[in-house]
Amino acid sequence: MAGITEVHHVPCVACGCTTDDVTLRVAAGRIVAAEGACARGEAYFKAQSAAPGHPAALIAGHEAPLDSAVAEAARLLAAARYPLVYGFTQTTAEAQRVAVRLADLIGANIDTTAGPAHGAEALALQAVGRVTCTLGEVKNRADLVIYWGCNPAVEYPHHFSRYSRAGADLVLPVPAGQHFALLQVLRALAQGRRVHQPAAAAAGIDLDAARTLVARMKGARFGIVFFGAGLSAGPGGWANVAALHALAADLHQFTRFYALGLGGEGNAVGAEGVLSSETAFPFAVNLSRGYPRYGPGEFTARELLSRGEADLLLAVTADPVAELVGA
Repeated sequence: MAGITEVHHVPCVACGCTTDDVTLRVAAGRIVAAEGACARGEAYFKAQSAAPGHPAALIAGHEAPLDSAVAEAARLLAAARYPLVYGFTQTTAEAQRVAVRLADLIGANIDTTAGPAHGAEALALQAVGRVTCTLGEVKNRADLVIYWGCNPAVEYPHHFSRYSRAGADLVLPVPAGQHFALLQVLRALAQGRRVHQPAAAAAGIDLDAARTLVARMKGARFGIVFFGAGLSAGPGGWANVAALHALAADLHQFTRFYALGLGGEGNAVGAEGVLSSETAFPFAVNLSRGYPRYGPGEFTARELLSRGEADLLLAVTADPVAELVGA
């Protein structure tokens, strides 16, 4: 087709499925189709193209030359008292590394868009550790695949074709706010401890279904739990993730069992890795004293903005209005 350029074997980073066989169709500098991608992936690719006629830069809401906008941004950053550098998950590791060095230069706070989801797993890792594996091992060896805190048919449709199969053999509803309680029940049952029916019922947990699930977990040759934001989001999300990793470790007394988080969009893992390599901490880092300080809840973007402490926000490939609603 005239005017259409095809780019083959493009990896998709709309989720953690590691799809790498997408063909992009590009016309007039915009992605118009993403063959081989799921609906979520196609929407992600199309969203990366700038809207036609979008100005290269704005100053105070008015179109301006790019070099003038860069100079104005530098002036504002230099004058800021307590700036916040935020975003990074939609850019490369090289750009992330430059952003960390800029934050260090101006003594800023630095946090990532992935903080709410990946932060829970980072805190859980610090609390209890984790037993992990590769997706290749899952694909070739897993005979029990569990999805927790997500709807894979909608959010991660390629996971079915790559790592499991369409449909479910067992569905165990989790009452709102009871992820941690259910995980503790599963841990107790896996360890052969007695669980009282009234206590389980009070938490809305079907004890018979929990026993069936534990039996299948212990009887699997290779089990895996993929967990999403339904488990990790919210103030207590890190405790839920820690309990899941502790359950996976418990099950290693009987079989091989693992837990893996389902990645978000873009280069969230890269942002966490770059921050860790540069500052020793994965998110919520303060550099105002000339050395890195780690403070989840104190130096995370939402909290800094909600308390009115940050006087300037540098958003790097991020939409703070959409991502920090309520801050």
